[in-house]
Amino acid sequence: MTDTIDRRALRELFNARRRQLSDDLQVRRARIREHGADAAVAQPFDDVDTSDLDLVLIDIGTSALRAIDRAIECLDAGTYGLCTRCQSPIGAARLRALPFAVYCRECETARERAAAEARERRRPQVAGYPDDYWVARDDR
Repeated sequence: MTDTIDRRALRELFNARRRQLSDDLQVRRARIREHGADAAVAQPFDDVDTSDLDLVLIDIGTSALRAIDRAIECLDAGTYGLCTRCQSPIGAARLRALPFAVYCRECETARERAAAEARERRRPQVAGYPDDYWVARDDR
């Protein structure tokens, strides 16, 4: 997999996406600064404002920047396209869909399963509610 990678094109893709995310994060942080400390306080569901959304999108954007940085590190190290867990090649279709992927499909599935199990263990135990009450509708 690593022999057929156009490193220059990937680096350009990563850097362009990085610039785009950085610009977006700057705008969102500035908007939150303009609204002051109230912007960081969660609003009730029926009173959602853009600052709540900005906080969530800043978190997502920051995670995406970290993923891009990891992908660039792998590219520089010559390990781009290899799973960081098992060292197996990451499928070409997966890399086309998720160019910043650092896990193969099997390891990503195992990672997601472990995270879901950890969330399940942290789920509150409240008397009077059925066991599946706290599970998201999509997980039922």
